[in-house]
Amino acid sequence: MLTYTTVFYKHGEAELIDRFRSYVKQTPVPDQRKNINREMLRADTTKFNFTPDENVRDKGFMVNVKKELYRFPSILLLDLSIVFNSVANTSWELIQLLFSPGHISDSLHSSLRFMLACACYIRLSAYLHHDSHNDNVSVAPKYTVNLSDGQFPPIRHHKRWFTPFTLYVKLCQTTIPIKKQIASLLSSSTL
Repeated sequence: MLTYTTVFYKHGEAELIDRFRSYVKQTPVPDQRKNINREMLRADTTKFNFTPDENVRDKGFMVNVKKELYRFPSILLLDLSIVFNSVANTSWELIQLLFSPGHISDSLHSSLRFMLACACYIRLSAYLHHDSHNDNVSVAPKYTVNLSDGQFPPIRHHKRWFTPFTLYVKLCQTTIPIKKQIASLLSSSTL
């Protein structure tokens, strides 16, 4: 959320970005803004969803890892950072920062870490497989094709990186409880 502020650090005083973050953290957030932030978290939790359904099947089990897998945990983390007025240098740091004062439960903490790790692993693996920026992956179980003599092997562009199926299933199993945990967090008086 505050990535653009690193320009201050690179071209100015070394401690300027720390002072800026401290100022952001200490600035009180009006109740109206808090309500808007909570509603944004609620809407994003509903909007962003990745569970195995007929849409995945209808697309031939091909998914855009950035839009369909990576965006969900990163948007939730952004929303939670805004709601709890938390500033961190990385998503990993933010998850720990939200957990240590008790803003999020142990279960939500573990689930967010797992989802973010999966999204990063799948996205980077696809890039490595294609040796370029390519967000298309398959979530179908991997299979091999035995080519008979005289058949042409598939061209490289048609080869996809296959998400390990057990990882995909575990990722989907983690998504639903996260949505329930966020809904519970939103209904609690601590938010």
